[in-house]
Amino acid sequence: MGSEFVRHSAPLLSANAISQVISILAYPFITRLYGPENFGIFALFMTIFSIVSLISTGKYGLAIVLPKSE
Repeated sequence: MGSEFVRHSAPLLSANAISQVISILAYPFITRLYGPENFGIFALFMTIFSIVSLISTGKYGLAIVLPKSE
């Protein structure tokens, strides 16, 4: 559990999990505030934003961790 890989991967995985939980908890409130048309536009915007953010960051979260020594 204390390996270096786990220590470096844990922040990325936990941040992703927390963001997913927040979005799942927010959806019931968002659907009550807005109609289906607005919610669809919001989902489209979030999809486009996600794709653009992946491209702009160079997929840093998916980068391979290099060893300190060979």
